[in-house]
Amino acid sequence: MIIIVKFNDKVIERVVTEKKRISIGRTNENDIVLENRGVSRKHAMIEFNNNAAVIMDNESLNGTFVNDRKISEEILRNGDVITIGKYTLIFNPQTEIDIPSIIPEDGNPIKLDREVTTFGKAKFVHVPVKGFRVSDIQAKIVHGEGKYTIINIGRRGKVKVNGESIDDNPVVLKNGDKINVGNSEFEFKA
Repeated sequence: MIIIVKFNDKVIERVVTEKKRISIGRTNENDIVLENRGVSRKHAMIEFNNNAAVIMDNESLNGTFVNDRKISEEILRNGDVITIGKYTLIFNPQTEIDIPSIIPEDGNPIKLDREVTTFGKAKFVHVPVKGFRVSDIQAKIVHGEGKYTIINIGRRGKVKVNGESIDDNPVVLKNGDKINVGNSEFEFKA
């Protein structure tokens, strides 16, 4: 399941989860934290059972709305718009499995669930890589217009797709493509 969290029409978070229950509220113990005075500490909850998702308002002060209608409990459908305080949450029952990923050498998938996924040596990159003279940010995979494009933004010769260096030529990834960043190898799974 994916919930896209927006504030003032800007996407601020994309929550991907397979939990049976997620909490939404103002305080940090919630799964989705919405920092706004109009949001109660434990504002609402979404439960998943029998292939259905049900949102429940936790007797919040300002209410929970689904498609501009105040609710106490509601079954969610794909594309439903949940309004809590000044936040908008868009519900998508799609599972993580539907999100393309890259498979490192250890066999573990890394979901490409953000608009930009970075690779490199810096502590803040999404995917750390090995290799001599690899840049802090060596490459990025950009998701846009339904495709995933890998771009070399670091040292030349350090990013390859299917054995070919992509120094000045971003490559739209296809299922099964082999990606090398430095000495780390990945496989793209669409």
